[in-house]
Amino acid sequence: MAATADMSPEGLPRYTELILPVLMAVQTLGGSGKAREVREEVLATLPGADDMVAVMYPNKPSSSVLEDRVEWARWTAKNIGALDQPARGVSSLTTFGHELLRMPLSDAAARVVEIDREKRREYRQRHAATPDPPEIADSSEENAGDAPVDAEAARFDTADEVSDISWRDTLLTRLHQLTLNRPGSGGGSDPTGG
Repeated sequence: MAATADMSPEGLPRYTELILPVLMAVQTLGGSGKAREVREEVLATLPGADDMVAVMYPNKPSSSVLEDRVEWARWTAKNIGALDQPARGVSSLTTFGHELLRMPLSDAAARVVEIDREKRREYRQRHAATPDPPEIADSSEENAGDAPVDAEAARFDTADEVSDISWRDTLLTRLHQLTLNRPGSGGGSDPTGG
C-alpha cells in the first residue's frame, strides 16, 4: 500500500493502453458484459490494480482515476468499432474487436491508437466550421451513460492535438449554457434573471 502514496494519475495506464484489456475482459465474459462487469474484470486482471484504483482525482476525491480510464477505454473501443452496445450499459465484441484480439499485441495496440487518432481528427474536422462548440456529453436517454464524465482521462497523445482543440472554450460555453438553462434562472439569456 505504500506505493499508493507515491502514485499519481500520470503514473497510471492511459485509456488507450486499457482498450485491449477491455476487449479481453469482454471476451472473457463470453463476448458481452455489463459496464460494471467489464470494469471489474479489467481491474481483476490488471497487475497492481489494487494500488492504482486508490488514486483519486485531486478535485474529486471519491472518483478513481483508473476506473474512469477503464470507462474511457470501453467508450473508445465502442467509438472505434471494436465494441457494440446492443443494450444500455452492455458491451459486446464486434467482428473488428475479435480481429484485434487475434492480432499480435503490439500490432493491435498500434492499430487501436491509429484508429482513435483518426476518429478524433475526423471529429475535429467535422466541428471546426461550426459556429457553436460541440456538446460535451449527449444527454439523450439512449446515450446516457455511454461516455465517461471526467474529461481528464481523454487527454491527447501529442501537443499538436491538444493545440487543435479548444476544450476550455467548449467547456466554458457548455457550463454557461447549463447555468442559463437552470431551473429558477428565468430560462432567458440574461444571467441576471431580468
